[in-house]
Parts: sequence; structure tokens; C-alpha cells
Amino acid sequence: MTNHKYGSLGLGRGENSVDINSNAFRIVQAASSERPTSKSVEAKRIAGSIGGMARAKRLDPAKRREIAILANAARWVEKQDAA
Repeated sequence: MTNHKYGSLGLGRGENSVDINSNAFRIVQAASSERPTSKSVEAKRIAGSIGGMARAKRLDPAKRREIAILANAARWVEKQDAA
């Protein structure tokens, strides 16, 4: 039997036999996994920044300050957890 990096490819039915179901499963998994394209990621980023600007215009300065303080505190917690 021929040894492969992940084990023996033979299943006792001959040296060249391969598990067809395993191969089919891998092919379906690879075909169905959707990866975002750079254009869709860029479009979402732009839309999010536009939404953020519109939200900032609606908020009064006191509320924006409160949100900024909470965001800053959250960033420091993340840094302390990582250290």
C-alpha cells in the first residue's frame, strides 16, 4: 500500500482505492464555503462609515462623549486582558 502524508489511501480493496464519500464531502465543503470578495467588504465598510457619520450628526455632544468614554474603557480592558 502507498502511504500518504495523512495516512494510507488504500482501504483494503486495492492499492488505488480511495474513499469516494470523503472526497465528495471535501469537494462540497470547499464549493459551499463563501469567502467575501474585496468589493463586498469595501462596500460594507463604506456603508458603515456613512451610517456612523449620520448617527454622529443625530447625537448630542454629551451622548457622543459618553459613547467615546465607554469605547475607550473597552479598549483598555482588551489591552489588559491581552497582556
